[in-house]
Amino acid sequence: AEDFYREKAGEVDNDTQKDILLRIADEEHRHWVTMQNVIQFLDRPKHWLEDAEWGHLDDM
Repeated sequence: AEDFYREKAGEVDNDTQKDILLRIADEEHRHWVTMQNVIQFLDRPKHWLEDAEWGHLDDM
């Protein structure tokens, strides 16, 4: 989904539309990072809790 919105942003000439599409793409990226963190937590919950103070959301 992120790639779709970035591609569409490259196709429009209107700066407002481009900005909106890029913001949506950024939000889709954050959703992807969140889902990767959920998958990691479910796959290795003990590791996640051991490193909780280091934060796993740096990529957001």
